[in-house]
Amino acid sequence: MEEIKLNRYYIDKKSEETILYLHGWNASYQTLLCLKQDDLKLNELFFDLPGCGQSKEPTYPLKIDDYIDIICKNCEEQLSKITYIIGHSFGGKLAVKLAKRFPNLKGLFLISPSIVKPTRGLKYYFKVWQYKLFKKLHLNTSKMGSVDFQNATPVMKKTLVNVVNEDGVEEIKEILLPTLLIWAKEDQATPLKMAYKIKKLMYDCEIIKIEGNHFGYLFKQNNVSIILKNFILEVNKHDRR
Repeated sequence: MEEIKLNRYYIDKKSEETILYLHGWNASYQTLLCLKQDDLKLNELFFDLPGCGQSKEPTYPLKIDDYIDIICKNCEEQLSKITYIIGHSFGGKLAVKLAKRFPNLKGLFLISPSIVKPTRGLKYYFKVWQYKLFKKLHLNTSKMGSVDFQNATPVMKKTLVNVVNEDGVEEIKEILLPTLLIWAKEDQATPLKMAYKIKKLMYDCEIIKIEGNHFGYLFKQNNVSIILKNFILEVNKHDRR
């Protein structure tokens, strides 16, 4: 497999614990910098995922397992130090897939994670059928699909199809760690009802609702940052390791 070196931003506080931040699809680590915890004595590690920010695009379509391997390879020296993962949207899906790979993980802080598949109606399946028909007839499909799909390169289009078609339901059933979901009430990309599905499937999970859309946390960044800080302090207080 091609070795992909991810662009990273690391805040070294000489701690034995590290917070890992994972951004959403087609974003960059810059979108999570507003949540960094200057007051906590934990290292903080931010990545640009493949094809995002300043990380180069892969030469072949990736699957979820490829993302997991790439992230782990890029933080080998941190595997035993990572105690918290903060993930937004697609980064939240990766977080639950990564949970087993970090032996000292204490908690997950997930912002509108795309863990469960949305309920699909007839309109969606008609669009899929239409897209496949247009492809078969060699007609223009550049304006078809989601905005993310339209804006993606051919390799990232195939990658997007791969990752959207895989959920994290089986993984969250096995996670016993404290998990806090931050969810915007008006989120259309990952509707609020997904939060309740996730909570029902997880052992130790709570939901905090905020105003706004899929990127609502950016407009409530001070509040969300304080919630994150308190979450970490609370988990550390009760951690018996």
